[in-house]
Amino acid sequence: MKILVILTLSLILTSSANSQQMTDAETNALQLANDGKIAEAIQGFEKVLASNPKNVNAINIIVQLYEKLGNKEKQYEFASIGLLLNPADENWNYTKADLALQLGRPEEALNLAEKFTTTYPDSAFMYIIKGQALDAQGKIQLAVGAYSKTIRLHPDNAYALLLRGKDFAAISRYQNAIDDFTKLINLGQELDEIYNRRGMAYFSLQQPDKALPDFTKAISINPSNQYAYTNSGWVYYNNGDYTKAISAFTKATTIDPKYADALYGLASAYDKQKNFPLSTNYAEKAIAIDGQMPPYYAIYCRSLLSADRNNEGLVAAGKLLELDKENADGYLLKATAFSNLKKYDESLATINMGIEKYPSNYLMYGLRSFVYKQQGKMELADADTQKAASLSTKN
Repeated sequence: MKILVILTLSLILTSSANSQQMTDAETNALQLANDGKIAEAIQGFEKVLASNPKNVNAINIIVQLYEKLGNKEKQYEFASIGLLLNPADENWNYTKADLALQLGRPEEALNLAEKFTTTYPDSAFMYIIKGQALDAQGKIQLAVGAYSKTIRLHPDNAYALLLRGKDFAAISRYQNAIDDFTKLINLGQELDEIYNRRGMAYFSLQQPDKALPDFTKAISINPSNQYAYTNSGWVYYNNGDYTKAISAFTKATTIDPKYADALYGLASAYDKQKNFPLSTNYAEKAIAIDGQMPPYYAIYCRSLLSADRNNEGLVAAGKLLELDKENADGYLLKATAFSNLKKYDESLATINMGIEKYPSNYLMYGLRSFVYKQQGKMELADADTQKAASLSTKN
């Protein structure tokens, strides 16, 4: 990434945009900044700018000082002044566009990037801005194209490789993501985020033997990476090692007690161990943090039903379908809750709606067969049993 000049006296003296001699007022203001008196330093440089509105060096420093105060609007304001004075300067275009992105103005950032790259098509850094703006607009495929232009111009641009890799993963192009993350690692980018993301891509390609070492490496680099612990927990979970899964999920929640996915992992693993009180407990905690996740309600409902808490399970299944009316598990769980409560007509009505949406789901036919048996409708039950068996062999 391009960055503004680091705020030190020696660098300011040697890298002034106009190679101009600093005035006493600038030197005094800079000393205030180096003494940590940021507000006073800003006042000093703004006075310098008032007497010399074209002092780009002062504008540059003011932008940095407002960054230290976390005031992005003022950064943007002075970056706009800097760009007005230097419309063809890549640094100022990048700085203003980057601030526009941080302020939630992707369209403005995109316009700046497109205007600049039309005139200067070899501006690798402005294609990064373009990609980020497109990402913010949800145009991921186009963003990938923008990052690819940066990479063609600068094949070893680590930031573009990271952003493109993340986008590749987001659109399920996992092998492409792995290739970008691997190149980053080969470039010496030993960052836990990169290993964790590559591990996730391997996991999505159902290659847990490659995913787990990456999660382990991410943890070794950063022992506080709750995401890597949670992801390793899911590898153990899918391998049927629920004890190790619980250990990994627990470590993640120790680092971040409000990390909902780790709590959901604990609920899932304890459900497999038939420890339904703990499963429901962790599912409730996950839902309390993020009540809009259908999988959280699915495991919550499953554990409630297993603990014979059918009325509560029915409510949870209803919430699951409220969040995702196309959720197959929602129909199965709701129908099961009705069946457990011996409300067979309601169970059949629910499962029939599920079958209408998912006519090839053998589990639904198996459940309907069970309900028919409870009603003594053996002929219908046998037909559904055969249907379920036929569909299960296809799957």
